[in-house]
Amino acid sequence: MPRDYAAFTTLITTKLQSSGTADFTVAEVDYAIEEGLKEFATYRPHLVPIIFKLESRTGTDVTGTANKLTDSAKAQFVPADTSNDKVVHNTTDNTWAVIWNQDSTSVLSITANIMAANEKYEIYNKRCWNKKQLYIGDLIDVVGTEIDSVEYPLGTKRNWKVYGDVLELDVEASVIPDSDSTLTTLNDIDVLVRFKKPHIISQLTDWAGIMTDTAAAAATSVALSSLQSAGTIEVGEEFYLLNQRLLYWIVAQTSIASSTSTISFYPPLETSVASTGMAITFRKTSLAPQDEEIFADLVAARLATSKSAKYLNAIAIGGEVWTRFITWGERKLMETLARLKRLSPPPTKRRYPTE
Repeated sequence: MPRDYAAFTTLITTKLQSSGTADFTVAEVDYAIEEGLKEFATYRPHLVPIIFKLESRTGTDVTGTANKLTDSAKAQFVPADTSNDKVVHNTTDNTWAVIWNQDSTSVLSITANIMAANEKYEIYNKRCWNKKQLYIGDLIDVVGTEIDSVEYPLGTKRNWKVYGDVLELDVEASVIPDSDSTLTTLNDIDVLVRFKKPHIISQLTDWAGIMTDTAAAAATSVALSSLQSAGTIEVGEEFYLLNQRLLYWIVAQTSIASSTSTISFYPPLETSVASTGMAITFRKTSLAPQDEEIFADLVAARLATSKSAKYLNAIAIGGEVWTRFITWGERKLMETLARLKRLSPPPTKRRYPTE
């Protein structure tokens, strides 16, 4: 059974032969665990899968109304176009605007007067400039170097490039299908991106709860009850929701009061939750059971080397305390990092197909 947070602190302080907070304060141990989770992930990655959707609708404006995009022929506009800040590209004139309101399925209000009658347009994802791109800026703790793999369609790996908060698939434009959601048979526009994130150890003592209300698809917050009586749900904690296929994680720290809390999370709900009482389960830890001891060794070694600085000018019976701390810590650290390197596969690069 995976260790909880209290068991990890006990394991770490036991390795240090600590007699309690007089040796290492709670804050010191907590900080070392937090930093250790980040460092450990560089050797044993914690992969978090997120599904994004490509945006590739095209059409022709039929009226040329000022600050509007009108396409009654396709009638393919949806409410999410507004909330997601989709981009409109007039491919006839090479001009740009952003959607700010959905007037109807045939009319969008846009931020600039760029469309004339019979001019062609394309719609892209937020802050993107072609249909091969995804906006990843809503994710916390994510940069391009922390992406492990990209698949489109699911099961087919692709190369990619990252431009700030935009990820671009390295594929031919012809690979990307029409994302029109009014089609009789919908095209596959799901892209699976696996991100490398710091490992987590939940500080909760009870990892179950239930939703107290229904929720619409794309919701990013829900109210919970039947949690532990009090405590804090930390940023980065992960959970699963019954009948949802995705892994979600907390993006804003929230307190539990009388076993209730309202959590904010990412990614948005994939589908609606139509009934109350839906079960939610927080992950106790993302560390594999076989990695728990070596993680504790890493944290203990970092704590010992850090603590040595406190005793630089101290004189104790039997020798210098700081030398003993730093010597033990450095030896344990070298041993632990050597084990991690042996267990970690070497990084590789592959060229995947673009067709």
